[in-house]
Amino acid sequence: MTISECNRILLERLSCALQMGPLCTEETLLELTDLGISREEAMAAVLLSAMGLDEETEPGKEIYRGYLPQMLAECAPEDVEEDAYVRAVGSLSFCQGRHALTMDLLEPMQLFVRNDFEMDRAGRVLPQIGFFSREVRFPVLLENGLSWMSCEPNEIATLRPLAQQAYGNVVMMGLGLGYYAYHALLNPEVRSVTVVERDAETIALFQKALLPCFPRHEALTIIQDDAFSFARSELKKRKADTVLVDLWKSAGDGLELYTEMKKIEPEGANWQYWIEKTMQYYLKERERW
Repeated sequence: MTISECNRILLERLSCALQMGPLCTEETLLELTDLGISREEAMAAVLLSAMGLDEETEPGKEIYRGYLPQMLAECAPEDVEEDAYVRAVGSLSFCQGRHALTMDLLEPMQLFVRNDFEMDRAGRVLPQIGFFSREVRFPVLLENGLSWMSCEPNEIATLRPLAQQAYGNVVMMGLGLGYYAYHALLNPEVRSVTVVERDAETIALFQKALLPCFPRHEALTIIQDDAFSFARSELKKRKADTVLVDLWKSAGDGLELYTEMKKIEPEGANWQYWIEKTMQYYLKERERW
């Protein structure tokens, strides 16, 4: 079986397993670690079973030994709970029409995506998967009772480092819950943050519910516009030093947007794209097939 075939099997089955909720209890994990393996190894065994694979079969053996040890990690709840943005907005409760700002949660032992894709030298695709030993809460904006935007651990792990690497005049394509903007404003190397968001309702919700919690209000500007129109006609005038593009919820809805923005990407700025490694992997796979 080729690495490419294993990659496909892993991604298909992992996607289903991530929708199952907690795959085991703390007691089950302790029983497995009593056999002399680590907590990550124990969770790997649980996940392999949840994916319908067996270590005795060829794909199961390869995924268990070659993939999962590089993918799974027990994460510290404090990485979410002590994040400056989460502390600032975590106590907010806001309702307006069909929208509500509240807290969502990950249950103990529930697997979640914790970072961007990685690849090893052999060409294995390695989605970064985590779990917590206890319940962890994070901000979410609901629309008609369903999650619309959220500040999940994956967003924290991927966006905070980008905001910390930003400098000068920053332009942010897509507002979301303002997580990147918040951390960019905390960054002393950032002079200003300009957010481009086309949805008026998103802007209004942000300004009413979240903006009062933000630092350096005077350095933040929000412009209602289409990101692509703005990039073509206005970006150079802003003399941006750093540009973040975060216009998608996942690679599934983001590939075309990512490809289109890369084509018109003006020179002269440091460009950042949310989950870019994941995007690049799926683009290569699409070209392959």
